[in-house]
Amino acid sequence: MATLLRQVASNTGFRALAPHTFRTTVCSSPFASVRRSFASDGDSRVIEVTDDKHVRSELASADGLVVIDFTAKWCGPCRKVAPHFDELSKEFQDVKFLKADIDNEELGITLRLHSVQAVPTFSFVKDEQLVSQLKGANVEGLKKAIAALTKQK
Repeated sequence: MATLLRQVASNTGFRALAPHTFRTTVCSSPFASVRRSFASDGDSRVIEVTDDKHVRSELASADGLVVIDFTAKWCGPCRKVAPHFDELSKEFQDVKFLKADIDNEELGITLRLHSVQAVPTFSFVKDEQLVSQLKGANVEGLKKAIAALTKQK
């Protein structure tokens, strides 16, 4: 395989990268599973999920709608919508709000199951089933979607 990569690289003029180049470093912490997003007033209800098992656990324990914000630290629109997402978590008390960093390799299965191809992407889950998605930093659209899905009990 390595020989084939070198041949392709030499024939096309592109440099082949080793597979380890694409790995993302994940910070491990004994408190990783209970991390919460940072909020200016400390009242955040947004749960930062750290791995696929944590996502499954949060979805299984939910009584209603769950909104997952697939985000990235380097994403400008994601940073712009984050405080609004936090405010929505306070406004809709009966909804569970999760935040998932797409650069966390421990969330690979979750990212594939939700077909995340752009950030921010918001997934709406009921009874552990994906019911809708919203792509982009559309705060009004996000609020309307949550309101509509919470009325459809």
